[in-house]
Amino acid sequence: MVKLNNHPEKTPAPTLERFKRQNKILKKFGRDGLRIFKLIDGERTWSQILDESGVEEDVFSEFVEWVLKQGYVVEKEEELATEESESVKEVEEESEEPVISINPFEEEVEEEKQEESNEENEVVKELEEVNENERIVREKYGELGVKVYHLIDGQKNAREIMDELGIDSKTLLEMLEFMERKGIIKLKHVESKTQTYSEEEVYGKDLFSPLIAEKPVPEVVVVDNPVELPSKKVSGFMKEMVVKTKLMVNFGSEGVKVWNSIDGKKTTVDIASSLKLPIYDVTAIVHFLYDNNAVELHVLTRDEILARYGDEAYAIYKKYGCQGLMLYEIIDYNLPLSQIAKLTTPKKEKFVEMLFFVHKVLGVDIPLDKELILKKL
Repeated sequence: MVKLNNHPEKTPAPTLERFKRQNKILKKFGRDGLRIFKLIDGERTWSQILDESGVEEDVFSEFVEWVLKQGYVVEKEEELATEESESVKEVEEESEEPVISINPFEEEVEEEKQEESNEENEVVKELEEVNENERIVREKYGELGVKVYHLIDGQKNAREIMDELGIDSKTLLEMLEFMERKGIIKLKHVESKTQTYSEEEVYGKDLFSPLIAEKPVPEVVVVDNPVELPSKKVSGFMKEMVVKTKLMVNFGSEGVKVWNSIDGKKTTVDIASSLKLPIYDVTAIVHFLYDNNAVELHVLTRDEILARYGDEAYAIYKKYGCQGLMLYEIIDYNLPLSQIAKLTTPKKEKFVEMLFFVHKVLGVDIPLDKELILKKL
């Protein structure tokens, strides 16, 4: 039962621990939880925080019970808080000198925090709006390809697109086939992949009329180091022994641990985080198995990543691939910062860059010093 008149106060914690706490809150309660936590300042009562946060009472009660149990927050009873308040008031009344703010730049600091918060929101918004389909097409055909992509709306036929952009049938066909191969669009009335068509046929009423960009087509996010889902192709005691022997020779016991963890459900990130092995080592082992025809690999689509890991994780994944996702997954583990870095990437500078990016995406208001972090690594 929440005592609404009590004054909650955050318990002291080092910078990294505060970061981990807010990340746990974000994962468990979403933005609502983070909003409540930021309102806890030792002055407001639970009742005031409830009103200001705008969160449903049942969610609020669950949050309060959880943070108290975790030791992230302590409560001051109403009577004690009132006594402290009256004591401060008496001191102020006795003092002949006007009260001077300890921080004369308080307003500027608040403005800077607000600007920083706005910048973080813009970063998240931009990441969410990035269209991977556009990027794939742009890399191959430039802005002309993007214009073609945007004109595929289920209404226009091929002739209308060619007339509007002033391109010939050969160029358009090449672009359309490329987009279809990549799973970006699905073309109606294409009878054969190998069949060739004359310009008159392309201008005809049936071949590509209409062109449909089907949204339900699973979108694979193109990154340098994607999250993959391995599943075993090898079965039987003797065949598995051969695979394990190869793994022992090339990767030692860690290779065998990875093999034993492959069940067709865990991704490379899941395996790495559960075994506390570097994600880049797990990826190397899985690719070795794939090259030896021991596993099949499935690259997770956008929807699969969102379903498994959530929106914030997806925004991080789009920029840093499986290494960024690994950092997001283990940031709240009870591990030294140096070990978290080792599990994420062998490059210290890149780790710090990712840490700052995760900090922005999650909207966690913790000051991070780049040089200090590098020294800790």
